[in-house]
Amino acid sequence: MMSVGVGGYMEQWFGYADRDDGAKGGFKNDSDAELYFTGSLESDMGLTFGVDVQLEANNGPKEYTHPATGANNLGTGSTNIDESFAWVSGDFGRLEIGARDSIQARTHVGPGEVGVGINAGDTQVWIPGAYFDTYGYWVGMGDNKNIIYISPRVQGLQVGLSYGADNASENKWAGAPTGDEEAVWAAGLNFQQAFGDGTFSFSLGHRNKEGTPAEHDFITGMQSGDNDYRLTAGKLASDEKAVADYLATQDLMLVGKAKTVPLLDTATGNEARTAFNTAATAQNAILNATDGMMMKGDDDTFTNVGVGVSFGAFTFGVAYATRDRGSYMVMRQNKVLDANSLADRRTYTALLNQQLGYSAADGTARTADFTAPAADAADVSGSGGTYYFNAGTTADPEYVAESATMNDPDNDLVQETVVKNGAAEWDTWGVSVTYADGPMALSLSHMNLEDGAGGERTGTMLSARYALAPGVDWRTSVFTVEDSTGQNLGANEARQDVNEGTAFVTGIRIGF
Repeated sequence: MMSVGVGGYMEQWFGYADRDDGAKGGFKNDSDAELYFTGSLESDMGLTFGVDVQLEANNGPKEYTHPATGANNLGTGSTNIDESFAWVSGDFGRLEIGARDSIQARTHVGPGEVGVGINAGDTQVWIPGAYFDTYGYWVGMGDNKNIIYISPRVQGLQVGLSYGADNASENKWAGAPTGDEEAVWAAGLNFQQAFGDGTFSFSLGHRNKEGTPAEHDFITGMQSGDNDYRLTAGKLASDEKAVADYLATQDLMLVGKAKTVPLLDTATGNEARTAFNTAATAQNAILNATDGMMMKGDDDTFTNVGVGVSFGAFTFGVAYATRDRGSYMVMRQNKVLDANSLADRRTYTALLNQQLGYSAADGTARTADFTAPAADAADVSGSGGTYYFNAGTTADPEYVAESATMNDPDNDLVQETVVKNGAAEWDTWGVSVTYADGPMALSLSHMNLEDGAGGERTGTMLSARYALAPGVDWRTSVFTVEDSTGQNLGANEARQDVNEGTAFVTGIRIGF
């Protein structure tokens, strides 16, 4: 029969956080603990079979913020099981199947730390938005159902591959196959080599998740057929306000361009009917202008690399990771009125053109039946119904009309385009130095995150560790974080342009 063992760890922390993110800081207790149930059996064939089930002892709501999506309370789960997988090993290596961290995260060489950890650590328990990660645990690579292969280590080199057919969590009832699964694969390599009194470590990993194109509706800013549905920036703002104001009276919100204006429960009174008619007309104007549609979505990718060098009592580490979620968004790129653009002129001088009988400002002939006003005599010449527009003079009626509108942003033609969502792309790097001497160790770490939308997050941590007994450590960390990525904070907290915070945390970790 398989021999079974129990192990795990427990961490108990106490600390103080000084926050500048719209909420007060203060003192706090924090706990983290897991129980490991393991079993193994060596067969007569020379293969070893095993199981591993990890039970979370602290799996309640946590004030975590996803580094890319801004979602809160990611620590809340429907199960207390962290990982659950079976494995078999032999001369060929090791094969695992079940809910397990991605191989690309497990082979990664991250910066060294001896405290609460700033790289994929618990910094965000104390300061929301203070999360850094070059491993990839918080981008969908933790505890998903995978088939994983790990090779034997040969000349210091070990490689691993993982594949998940639908990237499902460990939840048994995640759903039956539907034919549109988002397959996930990952690869990682880890190299370790001793030299003299030191060691050198290197890792490289990549993870790819198949993308699902999403529909994006956008305002083209182009004229369609005989009907001109183009909107100016001022008109669009007015229309959106009319729809939002009406929906607010119905306790609803404007969600996207295609939000339907609901009928009033009791459409009584001129004021109510007027509000509805105004909102309905405004919505139609927006929908008529929104005649573009694009299905767009790329693969979600994550790549990391790490280097570690140990020499004597010192260990130096550096790591880098980049994420591209492959998501797109609609971005406003208004078209400024241009005196040389016939398309723009057509919108703002249509009535004038009809009155004067010409629409070109290039001196071409236009047959029309009209009488040129005396004030425009210098700009229009011709006879017998054929007239020529003399462009380039400040007295041109179209020139005057355009000059009054070109410099007004509200008169810019609204034009949108589908572009990559920069906030969903980010680069993270970190460096560390660790000094260890007997039971004592010190580490200094610094990490930086930059997203594609111009936001930045930086953090620095100084930590100490002292071994009180085998498997029992006293640990202390002090760290500071500054964040301008615009992520959501904890529940019921306001969004801030720049969040800052400093925390001091001390506690004990017991492994068994």
